[in-house]
Amino acid sequence: MKILIDTNILIPLEPVHSVDIEPQRLAALDFISLCLKNNIEIFLHPEGRKDIENDKNQVRKQIRTDAYKKYKEKY
Repeated sequence: MKILIDTNILIPLEPVHSVDIEPQRLAALDFISLCLKNNIEIFLHPEGRKDIENDKNQVRKQIRTDAYKKYKEKY
């Protein structure tokens, strides 16, 4: 099975600073954990890259770009 996620899941999973920790983070972590335990492949929607590239905060943009590389991109 394959799952396609977007930045609504990626961003809570990959906070840049403690102030970036979102309420949905635990739910996102549980979701990813279930996928990994059940051998479900996780792919990022390619439009997510555009969301990250539009970030005006260069430090956060770079950190999220690096985090994005941990996942496969689905075309």
